[in-house]
Amino acid sequence: MWPPRLLTEELQVRILPGEPNPSITYNKSSGRRKAKCPLSVRVLFLVLCFFLAPILHAQTFRVPFHSANGLILLDLKVNSKPRVMLLDTGAKVTLLRHAPANAVAVELEPSHAVTVSVLDLEKIGVHLAKRDMAAIDGLLGQAFLRYFASVRIDYKASVIEFEK
Repeated sequence: MWPPRLLTEELQVRILPGEPNPSITYNKSSGRRKAKCPLSVRVLFLVLCFFLAPILHAQTFRVPFHSANGLILLDLKVNSKPRVMLLDTGAKVTLLRHAPANAVAVELEPSHAVTVSVLDLEKIGVHLAKRDMAAIDGLLGQAFLRYFASVRIDYKASVIEFEK
């Protein structure tokens, strides 16, 4: 007979309710059925998840900056108000002139903001002495930078990349 017939073509299999399906195991402790999956496939899946998760979930925000006297200044919206913020990688805290609350939303893009704890410059008695500092509304320190996996400063393009 051509073409050859499979042995299962004429075989009728009927699985009655309550009978175990050979391709499915039944877990009595949880009451759920789970499909059998070879261990090598499960290990491969976990390894792929481990290595691909950071790539799939990584977000990079490119924020332009300008400099004044070697200081990196960012024009950002803080609580939806435009502010000039000094990037200070050595500062532990984030400071803001006339901070409305203990935490503010720093907007990196129109659709993404970072909520960060903040201290009010006037309340803690910090005064920015230099004339050039009068235009600065606040300082972004480690409380802000800690939110990101990496921060890259591109001086030629005048852009800072914040990677989540």
